[in-house]
Amino acid sequence: MTVSDSRPLTTSVKMFHRFYYKGFNTLVFKDRQHYLNCKQYYDDNYKGMAAKDIPVGETDVFDGVRYLN
Repeated sequence: MTVSDSRPLTTSVKMFHRFYYKGFNTLVFKDRQHYLNCKQYYDDNYKGMAAKDIPVGETDVFDGVRYLN
């Protein structure tokens, strides 16, 4: 199976978008401050954008976001 960036859950920023904006999935953050930093960055830069319009690799603030398995 191939994985491409067009899939909504392949990058940490798109995972966060689906979690925060859409209310899907359960994500794990490094700590509360990491979540707050992700939320602030997302609100300042991507709020209201479609996932396909969110640039990948623009910041490392979302690094460490992962799914709860």
